[in-house]
Amino acid sequence: MIIHNETIEVLKNFAEINQSLVIEAGDTIKTVSEQTNVLAKAKLNQSFPQDFAIYDLNKFLGVLSLFTEPQFEFSEKSVTVQSSVDANNFQAGDSVAEYQFANMSLFENEKKILAKDIQLPSEDADFRLDEKFFIAIMRAAGVMSLPEIAVVASDGKLKVQANDSKTSVDSYAVDLGPSDANFRMIFKLENLKLLKGSYDVKISDKGLGHFKNISRELEYWIATEQTT
Repeated sequence: MIIHNETIEVLKNFAEINQSLVIEAGDTIKTVSEQTNVLAKAKLNQSFPQDFAIYDLNKFLGVLSLFTEPQFEFSEKSVTVQSSVDANNFQAGDSVAEYQFANMSLFENEKKILAKDIQLPSEDADFRLDEKFFIAIMRAAGVMSLPEIAVVASDGKLKVQANDSKTSVDSYAVDLGPSDANFRMIFKLENLKLLKGSYDVKISDKGLGHFKNISRELEYWIATEQTT
């Protein structure tokens, strides 16, 4: 099977959440952070033929980068990778890599978590986060060394804000529109490992947010740090 660029993009994103990955046969892949405070799910436009586990996902992605349009051939304990088209004037198939799968038994706890159907306990905030606003707030948080992203509703407005709740000094906010609610929900910046795009966001005051990409079948569940 030829691995599509979209699949590689999702795998790179999942590597930011957890260095290991368990893939089950089919077109849906999931991952969960080691702290179990971030879970991601993506439905791909291709299907994997079998279950397998990758212990070091970044290393695996590095192997894929060696090939143009990487093509997989699966065996029980490993996958053979080669280019599906000619590259650099070499005949396709001249270079081949074999990557060994990790033992599935190492990931039993992770598999149990991923098997659960996650539902928000309540929907206390609901809004659209456009890509341009998401990029702006994440860039500002990086430039200003702010460790948190807060969703704030007060004084008739809904804002997403980069800040540091421990110092309350510097901040950067983007106005998302009117709101008659009154709340403040905080996420750690390090947990917002979202692929670029626009998201429909729902947040529960019980400590969980749901981010659903509006242009592809990709969603994240991310724990909040605190709500007020």
